[in-house]
Amino acid sequence: MLQLAQEGLDNDRFIVRLVETHHVDGYKQPEGAMAGTLGRPGADGTVRYWSTTLDQIEPSDTCPKLIAEQLGIEYKPDANYKLAIIDREAAVKQADARTIIPTFDNLKAFAREKLDGYAERDDLLDEVMTPEYQAKYEALVKDMGDAEWNDIDQREYHLTKKGLSPDEIRAFEIRFKVQMDTGANEHFLGNGLTKHTTLSNDRPVFGALETLTYEKNPQSFNYMTNGGQGGSNAYVELVDLIPIEFGG
Repeated sequence: MLQLAQEGLDNDRFIVRLVETHHVDGYKQPEGAMAGTLGRPGADGTVRYWSTTLDQIEPSDTCPKLIAEQLGIEYKPDANYKLAIIDREAAVKQADARTIIPTFDNLKAFAREKLDGYAERDDLLDEVMTPEYQAKYEALVKDMGDAEWNDIDQREYHLTKKGLSPDEIRAFEIRFKVQMDTGANEHFLGNGLTKHTTLSNDRPVFGALETLTYEKNPQSFNYMTNGGQGGSNAYVELVDLIPIEFGG
């Protein structure tokens, strides 16, 4: 799979994203509105979302739990899920989309080119986007509560109690900003592959090739799926996912 990450996406027309069903309609929208987008819009109206290629999730069939574990994201047993199959070539034209394989270097380049607030912290970005710092970051966020996640002063107090210096806290904050801006969380490996959340104990087990998409002109699910009717005017297909009962 590491070889696939190095080869890029030239041979992959379709990418897929795991979507909670209520996100299809959009925030506080009535059922059937299909007003949601493939990711949560930022303040500038752009959308960023993580996905993988269609062939990567074939081992997980249509089970949302297995797909979530393979993609390194939290599975919510009480939620309903759909799989969005996205025609990447059409998304470029319809949503001004750009898709990358998010290695450390690719994600740094993306942040510098597309996102605000990194130019003045360029050296810190190089410092935190490494395998060595990623291990530190995973340990530091492990026991953070909601207060620390939501408030910078609470985070500073928390990190100071852990013995971090002001310079170390500044480095943490730039890595935290990368997660908030792109979704590269504590499970991010930086090699273009996901970390399997169930099988990774003493060492990371790779789940799937991962991709990050930036949409400058995001469209609604209603538009992307041609009102749910599909056909030649649609470039996204939504597939219902059914959990597999494993017993026990």
